[in-house]
Amino acid sequence: MTTINLETDINLIPVYERVVQLVARGQANAAIAKSLSVAEKTVENYMNAIYHQVGIPTDGTFAHRVMLALWWWHRKNLRGGVCD
Repeated sequence: MTTINLETDINLIPVYERVVQLVARGQANAAIAKSLSVAEKTVENYMNAIYHQVGIPTDGTFAHRVMLALWWWHRKNLRGGVCD
């Protein structure tokens, strides 16, 4: 069973916040890379760092992206809708 850190005080650096926001809105890594003007590999590295910081295991499935999006929306709601 996976336990995700639901603490709202996790401080992601601004670029990580933006990446999470874009993931939560359903964007793929290629689209995120284009939006941030970085390489897709850079986005992959960002994602791995974010997963580690939030406590989401990366098992090679799409589930970790869904868990990240749910974590972001949960955090946004706890902060009164302020996350983006």
